[in-house]
Amino acid sequence: MPPTPPTREHWRRFEGYVNIPLNDSMAVRLVGYFDHEGGYINNVLGSNTYERGVPGTAPGPFTGPDVPLTVSNASVAQQRFNDVDTYGGRGALKIDLNDHWTITPQVLWQSQRANGDFLYEPAKGYLNTSDFFEGLNEDKWYQSALTVEGKVANFDILYSGGWFERNVHNIVDYSGYTVGYDAKSQLPGASYSATRYANPDGSVTTDPTQFTNNHDKYTKMSHELRITSPADFRLRGTAGLFYQRQSDDIRAAFQANNLPTYYTVDGSPDTIYLTQQTRVDRDYAVFTNLDFDVTDKFKISGGIRKFWVENTLYGFFGFNDDGYSKNGEALCGASGDPVSAATIIPNYLPCINTNKKVVEDGETHKIILTYQVDPDRMVYGTYSTGFRPGGNNRLAGVASYGADTLTTWRWDGKRRGSIIACVITARCFSSAGKTFSSAS
Repeated sequence: MPPTPPTREHWRRFEGYVNIPLNDSMAVRLVGYFDHEGGYINNVLGSNTYERGVPGTAPGPFTGPDVPLTVSNASVAQQRFNDVDTYGGRGALKIDLNDHWTITPQVLWQSQRANGDFLYEPAKGYLNTSDFFEGLNEDKWYQSALTVEGKVANFDILYSGGWFERNVHNIVDYSGYTVGYDAKSQLPGASYSATRYANPDGSVTTDPTQFTNNHDKYTKMSHELRITSPADFRLRGTAGLFYQRQSDDIRAAFQANNLPTYYTVDGSPDTIYLTQQTRVDRDYAVFTNLDFDVTDKFKISGGIRKFWVENTLYGFFGFNDDGYSKNGEALCGASGDPVSAATIIPNYLPCINTNKKVVEDGETHKIILTYQVDPDRMVYGTYSTGFRPGGNNRLAGVASYGADTLTTWRWDGKRRGSIIACVITARCFSSAGKTFSSAS
C-alpha cells in the first residue's frame, strides 16, 4: 500500500526580513528562515543473510566452518524517515563613505540536517526501502564577502573578496555492497571474505554490515582587484589581479561495528578502509582587456590572462597491511614512494602514502571583432582560449594529469529577430604524458 502524501502537519516554514536605515549613509538588511520538510520514504522491515564462507587461500584468521548469519533492520525501520530541517540567514551592510566610495560587507549561513534515504526499492513497494543504518547528512556552511567600490579621478576601482567554509558529515547505509561482497566471496577461487571477520578467540563478528562515515571540510578564499577606464573613452580598458585558494579536508571511512583489530586501519577503530587527505588548489592571475572603437561601426576587443596554478594532495588512503591489500598501509615506507613509516599523524593516520603536487602556468586569450552593418544587422567573430588546471593521482608512482585546454572560433551574424552562427571548437587534454584532441 503506497504511503499517503505528506500532509500539512508534516511541513513547517517560517521566514522574514527587515531593512534598517542606520543613518543617511548606512543601512542594514537581515534575513532569516526555517524550513521543515516531512519525510515520504518508508524504511520497511527487511533482512539480509550472509554466508560468511571461508576462502581457501585467504590470509589472516579465516579458519573454521562457514557461519551463515541473518541480520534484520528492525531497530531502524520506520515510516517517513527522510525528513529535512533547514535554517539560515543573511546579513548585509552598505556604507556610503562619500559620493565616490561604497563598502558592502555581507554574510550568508545555513545549517541543514537530512535524515534517512531519498531512494526507494521498487521490489519493496512504492516509496519503500530497507536500510540497515540510519542515514544522515549534516551540511553547515557560511560565506562572507566584502566589496569596495570607488573612483580615483575618473577611473573605477573595484575590490571583491570572500571567505567560504562548509562542513559536511554523512552516514550512508552500505549494506547492499556488503551483500555483494559476501556473494563474491562464495565464488570458486575466491581468496578473500569481506563479511567473515574473526576475533582473536576464533569467534566471528556478530554483524559484518558496512556503512560509510564521511566528513568533508571545504574552504575557499578569493581576492580580486580591478581598475576600469571611463566608459566614454574611445579606447577603454580593464586590468586586474586575482588570487584564490580552495581546500577540501577529506575523511571517508568504510566501517563495520565491533570490527576486530586485525582488519582495522591503524588508529581508526571499526574502519576497514580509510581515505583521509587534504587537497589544496591555488590560483594566481593577472589580466587585462581592451576595447577600441576603430570607427562608429567597427570595434575590436581583446584580452589576455596570465595565470599560475599549484595543486597539492596529501594524506593517507587504503586498507591496513593485512597481507591482502597492495595499497594503504602496504605503501608505508615502500622504496621509491613518497612515504615514510615514521611520519605518523596522531589520532588518525598510520602514515602518509600520498604527497603530490602539480604546478602549471599559461595564458588565455580573447579577441572579438564587431561590425554594425546597419541598425538591424551586425556581424562579429570571436577567438578565445580556455584552460582547466591539471591535478594529482593519489597512487604513488602514477603521474599527475595535465590541464585541459580549449580553443574556440565563432562567427555570428545577427539580424533583428534571427541569429546565424558557426562555432569551431578544439579541445586538448593530457593524462600521464599523453595528449589528445577533438574538434567539432
